[in-house]
Amino acid sequence: MSRVQSADKLASEDFVLAEWRVQPSLNRLSLGDRTVQVEPKLMDVLSFLAEHAGEVVSKDDITNAVWTDQFITDSVVTRAIAALRRALDDDAHDPRYIETISKRGYRLIAPVTSESKRHSTSDVESAEVSPAPPISAALADSPTPRKVSPASPFVVGQWVRGEHFYGRVAQISEILDGNRNWLWLLGTRRIGKTSLLKQLEYLTASSPESGYFPIFWDLQGAASSEELHEDFSDALLDTEDRLDRLGIPVSEVAADDLFTSLGRLRRKLRSKKMCLLLLCDEVEELIQLKAKDPSLLRKLRRAMQSREGIRSVLASSVRLWALADQKEDTSPFLHGFTPPVYLDPLTDDEARALIRHTQLSPDGRQAFADAGVFDDRAVEEIRQRC
Repeated sequence: MSRVQSADKLASEDFVLAEWRVQPSLNRLSLGDRTVQVEPKLMDVLSFLAEHAGEVVSKDDITNAVWTDQFITDSVVTRAIAALRRALDDDAHDPRYIETISKRGYRLIAPVTSESKRHSTSDVESAEVSPAPPISAALADSPTPRKVSPASPFVVGQWVRGEHFYGRVAQISEILDGNRNWLWLLGTRRIGKTSLLKQLEYLTASSPESGYFPIFWDLQGAASSEELHEDFSDALLDTEDRLDRLGIPVSEVAADDLFTSLGRLRRKLRSKKMCLLLLCDEVEELIQLKAKDPSLLRKLRRAMQSREGIRSVLASSVRLWALADQKEDTSPFLHGFTPPVYLDPLTDDEARALIRHTQLSPDGRQAFADAGVFDDRAVEEIRQRC
């Protein structure tokens, strides 16, 4: 049975999570007289975590089980976990239900019991949900595997970095080596803004001698100031292992307020002669937040434009121009971030290198060449059509 099928099966059964009664078929959580309704996908995520209680599950595991055959970004899973924590009154820094395992995923740490067995026996521990089969076995049994054949190095629908990333040399140089500390990366949808941010994160995290400490902050779906704070908290937790290597415990930086966290992080990094590289994706979300809380954006701009120890990069589409309007006594949010760094289509040579995947290992390139993709006419056909 695949993990997706197992999650679906669990979704029809009530269970108990610590003191909460969980009713997946009703999308309902109950604690005494209190009832919380959650979105169906959130319930699917919770059911999946419950099925694998005590195990570390990655974001990919959750995606494959809950968002079958859909391309989503990591932030969708991150936001689902944050929403579940709010529903359960959980704390990411001192979790009682869902624990974040840095660079690996999440683990449900609260006890899970079957509703039916809970009422039929006094021994609650004997009714714990059985662990799921190993991932490898689950995938082997899946009737519709989703993974692309290993023979193809192309990545479709998701961001890329490292050996899969091509081009953007001028933009990377301007962001990392230029004189501006506040930059707006402007590009159309699907042109590769997230990939560029991820490549910047990869390059600077892999080379501490660059003097930058990157933190990738995805704002997608942040509909309230509380969610904005929680998203930054999750982004900070993702850097925990790198902070440890610098001798900075994340507990000395983390706070419920993102501005407090940013200030602490910037000061700690300055003491290590490092500059915070704040990589912000899907910044269009700030347009809605401005309408709800204009003061929040004023504080955020001041934090991002601190005089020392921070370089801020905003990635968005042209919609962000809405925050450039001068309608208040104070400067608009985009003041200092313009003119933008434009993200244009790849040059012809960059496109050819991508199609040929010139950065693959020799063995990988040979396997790819055997498929005939390196034929000059085929490369030009692909380049012109794509």
